[in-house]
Amino acid sequence: MRKICPVNPSISRRRSFIPTVLLISATPTRRFATDVLARFQKLDGKDVFFLTGTDEHGQKMIQTAQREGISALELATRNAALLRKLDEKLNVSFSRFIRTSEEQHHRSVQEVWRRMVENGDIYLSNYSGWYSVRDESLLRRGRDNSR
Repeated sequence: MRKICPVNPSISRRRSFIPTVLLISATPTRRFATDVLARFQKLDGKDVFFLTGTDEHGQKMIQTAQREGISALELATRNAALLRKLDEKLNVSFSRFIRTSEEQHHRSVQEVWRRMVENGDIYLSNYSGWYSVRDESLLRRGRDNSR
């Protein structure tokens, strides 16, 4: 008997979607850990789609590129090629490698954004706190931001 996912009944529990996008200025450790998870899911008989790639935006990218005396796009292109080569050399079992600078990624994000606006999930508000470039998140008082 086929098991059905309780969140979305049209999805069989025999499928597994594993996304991991790596900050281009970071180390690839998380991607390798995710590869282990993907391989385990495959051994368990699941149909796995392992999406990986690079996040090529943000202040860390700009800061790293400036330190190296190159543009953010040059840094992204160089590091994406290095990571992809490393993935292939180590036989990382990804199904798709995507860069956030790719047109397909832009279209997908625009569609997600459109749906969020349509559902009322995007709205104007006031926020205060400290923005951590390292964590790429807003740290607000009274929240558990223990790092």
